[in-house]
Amino acid sequence: MEYPFILTTGRRYAHYHTRTMTGRCPSLEQEFPGPMAQIHVYDAERLELEDGDSVKVTSRRGEVVTPVRIGDIVPEGFIFMDFHFQEANPNSLLGTSLDPVSKTPDYKVCAVKIEKAAADNL
Repeated sequence: MEYPFILTTGRRYAHYHTRTMTGRCPSLEQEFPGPMAQIHVYDAERLELEDGDSVKVTSRRGEVVTPVRIGDIVPEGFIFMDFHFQEANPNSLLGTSLDPVSKTPDYKVCAVKIEKAAADNL
């Protein structure tokens, strides 16, 4: 399978959208100072990843490099990424289709592959 993982996107509790306000608050920046993807420990073992490694997340539309956090919060086979940080914004990986009724973008989920980032991408 070319894209075996399901990417889902969302917010972190410490930030709001693109951090125009929360990015100026030292205590909130301390909570989440940069982008981070979360994956399940079993997926990390299969991919030979360690907590804090940089990964390249690739969809049919593009790729993003970001640090990874390993745990059991995200289900196996999924990856969660926040969209607060421009340098690793997962929206570039998602589709451009619109909901036919509300006309909102399809900015929540897509198929991706994950691999350890090459040293020159760090």
